Amino acid sequence: MRTLLLVPPSFSRFDSAGARFPARRKTASMWYPVWLCYCGGLIDDSRVIDCPADDIDVERILRLSKGYDLVVMHTSTASLGNDVRTAECLKGEHDCEVALVGPHPSVLPTETLRLSDAIDYVARREYDRTIKELAEGKPVEEIRGLSWRKDGEIHHNPDRPFIEDLDSLSFVSAVYKRDLDVTRYHLPFLLHPYVSIMTGRSCPYNCSFCLWPQAFLGRRYRTRSPQNVIDEITYIRENLPEVREVFFDDGTFTALPRRVLEICRLMREHGLDVTWSCNARPDVSIDVLKEMKKAGCRLLVVGYESGSQEVLDAMNKGTSIDGMRRFTRECREVGLMIHGTFMIGTIGETRETIEKTIRFACELNLDSVQFSVATPFPGTRFYDECREKGYLRGGSLLDSSGYQECIVEYPWLSADEIVEAVDRAYVQYYYRLGYVAKQLTLMMTRPRETRRILLGALRLQRYFVENAYHRFVGTFKAY
Repeated sequence: MRTLLLVPPSFSRFDSAGARFPARRKTASMWYPVWLCYCGGLIDDSRVIDCPADDIDVERILRLSKGYDLVVMHTSTASLGNDVRTAECLKGEHDCEVALVGPHPSVLPTETLRLSDAIDYVARREYDRTIKELAEGKPVEEIRGLSWRKDGEIHHNPDRPFIEDLDSLSFVSAVYKRDLDVTRYHLPFLLHPYVSIMTGRSCPYNCSFCLWPQAFLGRRYRTRSPQNVIDEITYIRENLPEVREVFFDDGTFTALPRRVLEICRLMREHGLDVTWSCNARPDVSIDVLKEMKKAGCRLLVVGYESGSQEVLDAMNKGTSIDGMRRFTRECREVGLMIHGTFMIGTIGETRETIEKTIRFACELNLDSVQFSVATPFPGTRFYDECREKGYLRGGSLLDSSGYQECIVEYPWLSADEIVEAVDRAYVQYYYRLGYVAKQLTLMMTRPRETRRILLGALRLQRYFVENAYHRFVGTFKAY
């Protein structure tokens, strides 16, 4: 079957977020549809279309999807309702079959198929080869990892084993070159344009909130060979020369220090003068940090999550406040930048722990930060705990503008307080004299960062202006 891999249309400036949370961002972002692109690399005559990145609406995608036999849409808990409506539009316009993929349908395949007759299949968990076999016409009864409907009955085939030989997959960057415009993708903490690749899949840690290892990829960190990673970086240098930064989007790239050191050694040995960044835990040794810096690493994306040890322990983060302080200090000594992520609203959160987190973030004085509303996704321990204890508030994960909403509420802390705390944290962090001074110094000492910093500031300010307007209108209507 001729196959279209689709990120469906959504809100204006909607970030489908690859392996992250799909929503409009306070500082505009656009992640690559990395999973669809890995899948597209295995299927002959396939095409990836990312509607949010290219500002494609439903009317236009109905024209572009003409002639495709199979449409595969990566969906999420937040975007599911919108994506099902898109599937119904496609089904009504074309004689095509529709498959939904991603963590949400993996956890709830029966419920997903029952949402609409327009959904023919759900490919559960890691779906690269499941969709490949479906596109090649293999009998559906024989395709592992597939859930499907026939004569009104829903069937679930046995699970497909996770892919062990990741070197056998195509370079995702080759699919970007084939189907996407890399200049449409941007993150406020990375140089533009960037590309995002994965050198491994999943994460070996046990954070209760993290969706991907629990619902999609399994807990074991499966990796590509270091040489295979170097070969893709070489491909990017030769075929996407406009790219200024490579981002290793593994759940935790630094989980295996010896492997990190080997990749760094090969980068230097091959003379790859490339700027790169990665996801990391705040526990990397200074010796490894030094080697990463020598090999061209510019920035680490680090999940600090909270400034309260009690909250960190409750989410099973496995890190300490003192250890995170030491790690941050050593990154600064080595010359590595940090984009820190923090989460507000997990189990155990109180007004006091929220203030601890904001103070802790300001104390660390990182190069950039992200504060998020904690979201319990189906398939995670966080979700199960909230459901068992009656903390799930219900409702949509997105507000009417596409920004993240809060669906948990505690007897001692309301959902509205959690959302307000996230906005307040941004204001208290970014409007400090110490932070502004740090950014001015950075622009003077590293001129290549100037455009990124100024754009990020303008986009954040735009959010605050829009948010203030929506609150004013809401208050006026209520009055």
